[in-house]
Amino acid sequence: MYRWAVLCLVPTLALAQDIRWREVPALRFEEPVAPISVAEELPPVPPASLAPLPLFPRHMVAKDTPELLLTLAENRTLENARAYFDWDTKQRQAIREIEALWKQVLKERKGR
Repeated sequence: MYRWAVLCLVPTLALAQDIRWREVPALRFEEPVAPISVAEELPPVPPASLAPLPLFPRHMVAKDTPELLLTLAENRTLENARAYFDWDTKQRQAIREIEALWKQVLKERKGR
């Protein structure tokens, strides 16, 4: 019963749709087009703006970036590299000590 209703309804709905082709203006590729000169429209660039940008601007790095690393990134000198290396070595050693303490606590807890 529903099949007959659908079969009768589909052609009626299809005919009720307002289907029209849109009017598209004719395109002509033969007509010459005046070239656009970008160089004439843009103002000249002052030489001061051509200064190189910093590789690691402070506003783009993570807030918790170590100061010694930022200093090394901005001023790549042997002295800054040594300072960062010493700080990094101390930090890694502290992390190793904390891990050793953590393992000791875990062993004590398992022994209970």
